[in-house]
Amino acid sequence: MNCVNCGTENQADRKFCKECGTVLQVTCAACGTPNDPGDKFCGNCGSGLASESAPVSAVGEDTPSSEPALVEGKRFVSVLFADIVSYTTFSESRDSEDIRDMLTVYFDRAREIIERFGGAVDKFIGDAVMGVWG
Repeated sequence: MNCVNCGTENQADRKFCKECGTVLQVTCAACGTPNDPGDKFCGNCGSGLASESAPVSAVGEDTPSSEPALVEGKRFVSVLFADIVSYTTFSESRDSEDIRDMLTVYFDRAREIIERFGGAVDKFIGDAVMGVWG
């Protein structure tokens, strides 16, 4: 089974990609049959499958919320922190518009590289970039 996110080949019985952690199959709560991540209904019994982003309340009832559902269990994640060496000293002697233009190029390039390798930019703070995978 190939991962839809990164294309890595995985064993057929895996639930999550061994390379990027993307969901490979969703198990039906009613009958236990594995289904593809995009399926809305079980291919075996027709029961509705929970959406990955559907929030669930503490008592298990669906509730409207902007918070993602929490999935119990361990996950491997990677976090990247990057910043510009001696940025403060560098920026003190330069025009603010030049610094803004330089940071715009830097942030755009950082986002492009992080996303190319399956990650997501979590935040930009000053001259720092935080990227996450998994």
